[in-house]
Amino acid sequence: MNDKVTLPKSWQNKFKSEKLKDAIADIGMWFQAPDPMSVEGRARLKRNEAIFLLAESLSVDYAFEPNENGDFELIPASVEHQGIGFSVSSVLEGVELDVYFFPCDYSEDSRRKLPPYSVRVPVASTANIECVKECVEQYFSMYKDKRIASIPFSFSRVATLEGNFIDDFAKTRKICKDAVAGGEEYEIENCKRFLEFIKSAGIV
Repeated sequence: MNDKVTLPKSWQNKFKSEKLKDAIADIGMWFQAPDPMSVEGRARLKRNEAIFLLAESLSVDYAFEPNENGDFELIPASVEHQGIGFSVSSVLEGVELDVYFFPCDYSEDSRRKLPPYSVRVPVASTANIECVKECVEQYFSMYKDKRIASIPFSFSRVATLEGNFIDDFAKTRKICKDAVAGGEEYEIENCKRFLEFIKSAGIV
């Protein structure tokens, strides 16, 4: 069974990186999406071009996952490192920073009923690709054989959490609040919303 789809030649010629082309052609990225050779599929490729250009410029490893918008989510290469993702901005021509992770991977609390689905929450957007690249390369390179989540509250304020952080709310709250201490109001609000979510996630 072929695990790659065929991408339009005209689109492939825009990029030099074979790694990038292979990652985008992965059949998993096109499950329940229009064929990349169709008008809708070409439009999807065009819509995500900012993310592809960002990925091609990186010196660190990366991966893609399809998000709920049908767009490409740029994420750390290791499944042991979650929390931070980048997608095409829905509010301006540029890139969006997202909280992106699977809560079920960070809890062993039997009281919680966490489905095997990802959570994606936009945090900030910018057209400054250099700013985004700096953030990606700093945090995507952090994985050191530990299960971690880099939770962003802005491009410059990110909390690094380890293991089953959802199950130790007091510790997680301290790390997150320390990350936004002295920050702008929107960073503090992003932190507050994240903490409110994990405090009750999966508890029915």
